Amino acid sequence: MTYFISITPADVDGREYFRLKRYKINTSFVDLIGLAAVLLTEDINSTNPFEQLFFYSVDWTVLQMTFQANSFFQEGFMVTMHDSVVNEQHVLTVGTTYGLVIQFVHLDGKYRRYNTFKIADSPILGLYQHNDSDHTMLVMTKNEPYKYASTRCLEYPGNHCVKSGVMEGRNPHCGWCIYEQRASRKSECSCKTTVCWLSSLTSCITLDSEPRGAQASTGTVDIQLTTSLSLPDGPLYQYLCRWQSGAVKNATRVRSKFTCRMDNTNISNNIQLTLELGVKVINTDSFVLLTEAPFLLYSCSNFEKCGECTLTVGANCTWCPVKGLCRQTSASCSHAVTSSNRTCPQLANHYDQLYLPSGINRSLTINVTNDVLTQYNNIAFRLVTDAVGLNSSCTATSSRLTCLVNVSVNHSKAKNMISVQYSSSANGWTYLDDNHNNKVTIYNCTKLAEEGCNYCKALNSSIYKCAWDSSAHICKYNDNRGARENAICPPPLINEISPKDGPYSGSIITTIMGREFGVIEFKDIDQTRIVVSGKSCSPMQDISFVPPDKHDFELRVRTGITCKAVGLPFVNRTSLIISYQSSILAADFKPLILKNSTITRVYPEFGPRAGGTKITLYGENLGIGNRMLEFVYLRDQRNGVMFHSTSIYETGDGYVIIGTIPIRAESSTIGNASFYVGMNEEEIHTNTVSFTFLDNPVVTDIYPTHGYLSGGTVLTITGENLNHAKLPIIFIRGYEQDSEQCINDDSSTKAFCKVPEAPKDLKQKLETRRRRRATACVGCQEVEIVVKLDGVERSFTLKYYHDPSLSKFNNGMKLFNEDQHFLTVEGDNLTLLATSDVQITIGIEECRVVEVSNTFMRCAAPRKQPKPGISGAEIPEVNVTIGNIRATLGYLKYEVAVKQVALIVGASVGAAVLVIIIVIVAVCVATRKRRANTKAKSILVNKMKKELKDVELEDKIRAQPEEDQPRMKIEHENDSLK
Repeated sequence: MTYFISITPADVDGREYFRLKRYKINTSFVDLIGLAAVLLTEDINSTNPFEQLFFYSVDWTVLQMTFQANSFFQEGFMVTMHDSVVNEQHVLTVGTTYGLVIQFVHLDGKYRRYNTFKIADSPILGLYQHNDSDHTMLVMTKNEPYKYASTRCLEYPGNHCVKSGVMEGRNPHCGWCIYEQRASRKSECSCKTTVCWLSSLTSCITLDSEPRGAQASTGTVDIQLTTSLSLPDGPLYQYLCRWQSGAVKNATRVRSKFTCRMDNTNISNNIQLTLELGVKVINTDSFVLLTEAPFLLYSCSNFEKCGECTLTVGANCTWCPVKGLCRQTSASCSHAVTSSNRTCPQLANHYDQLYLPSGINRSLTINVTNDVLTQYNNIAFRLVTDAVGLNSSCTATSSRLTCLVNVSVNHSKAKNMISVQYSSSANGWTYLDDNHNNKVTIYNCTKLAEEGCNYCKALNSSIYKCAWDSSAHICKYNDNRGARENAICPPPLINEISPKDGPYSGSIITTIMGREFGVIEFKDIDQTRIVVSGKSCSPMQDISFVPPDKHDFELRVRTGITCKAVGLPFVNRTSLIISYQSSILAADFKPLILKNSTITRVYPEFGPRAGGTKITLYGENLGIGNRMLEFVYLRDQRNGVMFHSTSIYETGDGYVIIGTIPIRAESSTIGNASFYVGMNEEEIHTNTVSFTFLDNPVVTDIYPTHGYLSGGTVLTITGENLNHAKLPIIFIRGYEQDSEQCINDDSSTKAFCKVPEAPKDLKQKLETRRRRRATACVGCQEVEIVVKLDGVERSFTLKYYHDPSLSKFNNGMKLFNEDQHFLTVEGDNLTLLATSDVQITIGIEECRVVEVSNTFMRCAAPRKQPKPGISGAEIPEVNVTIGNIRATLGYLKYEVAVKQVALIVGASVGAAVLVIIIVIVAVCVATRKRRANTKAKSILVNKMKKELKDVELEDKIRAQPEEDQPRMKIEHENDSLK
């Protein structure tokens, strides 16, 4: 088969790969030439895109893999491969984009999966296994290498080859260590012969015995054994036989066959034994089990049926059908059945078509094949079924049994196994063989049709003999077909109708449910006489009963009908006519209520003439009926616009209509426009609710033009008429589903938006750019960001930078002196932040940010230690929020400054004078120093006043509404720069 090979670039998880596609050409192979990187494969002709013919490159050579290997969608693409040989078997190991390692072993020309395990990282970029003796697999991911040991086969426990499951595992590393009776690697199985370890890719040693069974209690039996594997011979090995875990017997060996003389005394019942062949190495006492086989010890007289007597593997008996006895093959009897002729008399196959009505005397006819019994007048027959206590005598004529039966069940039907017994002498009753497991179904007409008359009419007449009894109002057994067809059913009863309400003048599709709605095949409903709450209703679809067993009914019972009610009501009723009978209403029936729908208000009430405004219409009874919304139309005196997509939604207060005004490139519609709503084929309009088209907003600038990957910092949008769009948003081009809501300023010239969080692939690209040291945007990733104000868009370039880092407190704790006033928070990459972008809290109180640099931030701390914000804590914690970044740095403990007053009291006058002199000198020096530093102190005071003013302004901002705070912070920063 020839394939045209094409290779195109592909991107998986931020990495560059090649995607290989193959196209069928004719009937030979074309080699793939050239160097390929890691390949993703895609079979154009395959219904499963993950079943491919693989090509991959190793050491600059492209190899063709002429096999199919499968991976599933949830496992990822196969992106790297490694070929190795384990115990002389080819093993293919594959790595996927999702971090899975899948291993295949070559068996019978195909690669079979035998192991899968997951790496903590992804994707897998490289795999390597050196050789058999290494027993390790090296796995390389994008971050680091991993080393994994191959299995030691401990997952296959037990000392029996078959029961351990090692052969089903097909793990090429594992096998069965014969003389140690355990699963192991080949290198860990020690022995002195060449035949001691079986690979899991082969099979356990099997044993064949001749004969496979023998008569019990004959003393001994000689059994010849043959093994599937040639076992070692010589004086070192003594082979033994035993019944399972019993006493051992020596086995005589002649070439490749063994003979064991086994004891079978004191065994009278039929018993299936396990014959075990083992070996004992000279100078050791342990019995090593090699293999086993089943062996039957039997007595012919213990078999009770013909099939058991002649077909049991290992038994050699003859069945005497007339007497109903199993004898040894040497016995003679009439019509003898042996394992060679296999002509047991038995019940014919009735294919589960035997039916009996409950509580009625009926004859059941059963056929017999290989019949040699019904010709004898002295053989009696009876039918028994233990489940319902059936025991009925039968008459026999020409291979046919007729049994008179009367049995009752209290549910719709019961299917039970039947057995036929016969007796010709004082030997008792013998079961007639039934290889087909025939069953009889006992049915109860009343239970099958307990839902009413029409159920009785619809029953399968070929198996159920039932008819409706009008006087008793139940379905009863009746073999008269005419009685079933001519029965008159009660009038239809309407139980419920849905929906519960609908439009007064519009249309509504309703569903009427009830009983005795007739049989669909009879076409018995008057389609012109259906009325719903006074509105004429045209039938659309019948609703039918779905039986648990489809074979029980040959007709469909109507349980409901769907119709479309239109026009104005002309009467005050709900009714229908079936089989010329008018319906009646159930006692708890609730009629469909007709209502009028109205529109009371719209939000928002205005938007740009370019469109794109998402509007919500409120009103009364907007959710009635089928909630079929045909159109929403907005029209002024000259122009109109039709909404493309609208829907009705349920809210806590009722239902609303939500839609978006189509975006229009050019429109002269300015001013008030009215809504026209088509719902339930009825037009709703009111002049009191209108929408005003205003001049389009114009976006002129955005600042700053940078943000962090986590997003959340504030951007300021400037322009004109910005408040003409009620719900402005901002998003990265191509990621509108992850947009952020913006807030309009009180004026029409400003709006505030949060930087959207960067998507995963953008973060990975920035990581790649960091490694490649791109020069176009050092340390950042440029994207196109869109400000959307309803139908008006303006795009800008925004630079994303790596998130800033914040330093946690040493040992989770930091001491703070009350006299410090300002708390310093250290970090990195903080340059891009404005003070308004950062919020720092100490416990439950705010620490207002007053300064931000690249490596630290300062905030005005509360004067007293705040209460902790963490329940149960004794010391307040410090939390920092930067946009969407939230971090707890540790706990902050306030220290109280201690003032010491030293009083020196002199005992002598000389000491007092000395003190006075010292004080006078100190005052003079201090005065001179104070005058020298007046200028420095003035500068310090001015700085403190400015910081105090900043703190007071932050208090004022915090007292304002939340939506005004970003604007005031930004204006404060601009004033500070002047």
